[in-house]
Amino acid sequence: MQPMQKKQTFWQIGLKSATIDLGSYSRYLFLVCMVWVSSWARAAEPIINAAINADETLLVTVQGKKATIWEIATGKKLYDVQMPEDDWSYKGSENTGRIMVATFDPKNRWLAVGGVANGIYLFDIRSGALKKTVVPNVRFIEDICISPNGDFLVDAFIGGLSIWDTTKWTHQHIKKDNKGSVPVGECLFISDKRFITASDNGDLEIFETDGKNTVTKKIALDVNDIHSLAVNANKDKLAVSFDNGKREFLFVGNVKHLSISEINTDDINNTNFARTLSWGKANVLFSAGAFGDRKEKFNMVAWIFDDLNNLKYRYILGVSQEIIQKIISLKNGNFIIATVEPSWIELDEKGRMLRYVRTDFPSEQFSF
Repeated sequence: MQPMQKKQTFWQIGLKSATIDLGSYSRYLFLVCMVWVSSWARAAEPIINAAINADETLLVTVQGKKATIWEIATGKKLYDVQMPEDDWSYKGSENTGRIMVATFDPKNRWLAVGGVANGIYLFDIRSGALKKTVVPNVRFIEDICISPNGDFLVDAFIGGLSIWDTTKWTHQHIKKDNKGSVPVGECLFISDKRFITASDNGDLEIFETDGKNTVTKKIALDVNDIHSLAVNANKDKLAVSFDNGKREFLFVGNVKHLSISEINTDDINNTNFARTLSWGKANVLFSAGAFGDRKEKFNMVAWIFDDLNNLKYRYILGVSQEIIQKIISLKNGNFIIATVEPSWIELDEKGRMLRYVRTDFPSEQFSF
C-alpha cells in the first residue's frame, strides 16, 4: 500500500505513525505531499485506484469520495457514484466517505465500492443506481476482489477479511490478527474458488472460498507496506512489490506454491518504480510509479522473464508527465494508466498515446 497508490491517506498515516520510526514517517509524508501538491495545483483530487470490466469496455476511476465510470472506446464519462453519506465512518475525519476501491462484477451486473464507510455498496453498471448494501461489520475496507464466475466476493480490511457468497449474500469473517492491526492490503482470485491475499506483515496466503488457508508464505521479515500484487492471465505467475521503509522490492515467482524470489533492482531501488504492477502478454511484467526524471516523463518498466521466471532483460517506456497510480494491461496489448493529474491514458504496446482524458474536465480529452 504505497502512499496514495490505492488506500494510503493522511488518516492512515496518522494511525501508523505510532508504530513506524520518524524516518519512515517522514518518507511517507513526503510521498503523500508530493502526490497532493501535484493535484492541488489543479484543484482536483488525485486518482488513487482504477479498474476495468471483464469485456474491457468500461473503466472506473477512484477520486476522493466518488468513483467515475467511463466508456473506454470513446472516453465518455457515464456517471459518478458515491457511498451513502449516512453510512460514512470516522465522521470526525476529513477522510470519512473516501472510496478506496471499486471493482466490476465479472458478469457485468454491478460495481462493488468500498472505503471509509460501514458497508460495501453494489451499484448497477448500466444506471449507476445503488442496488444493494452488504455490511461486513468493519469501518474501513482496504480491498475488494471478485471471483471470475462472480459467485464470491472478498473484502479485506485491517486485521482480516470476509468471504461473501453472492448467490445468497451470506458471509464468513476470517480474523487473521488478534490485535486487529495488520492490514490485509491486497486480494485477487486465481480461480473461481481460490484467492491470494497480501498483508503488511509480509504474509502471502492462498485461501479457498470455504475459508480454508492452504498456503502461507512470508515474503520478508521487514515488510513495511505492500504496494501491488499481480497475477498473469494464465494464473500461474505472480508478482508482488513492497517497501521496508527504506527501499522498494520486487518479487516474482509461481502462484501454485507461492514460490517467489527477489528481482535485482539495485540500480533503481531508490525510486518508486513498482507502485503498481500488471502482467502483459507472454512473460512481460509492467511496473510504474514515481520513477522518472520528474521533468519530462514518469516511466513504465517492462520486465521480460523466461518460463522459469528468470529475468532476461528489461526496457523503459516514458509514458506520463504525472505520477502513475495504476497500470491496467488490456488483452489487445494496449494499456490504460491512471495518474494523479488526474487523468487516464490509453497507450499502445509501444507506449504511444492513443487517448488522453482529464477526469476533472471530461471534455478536455484527445485521441491520437
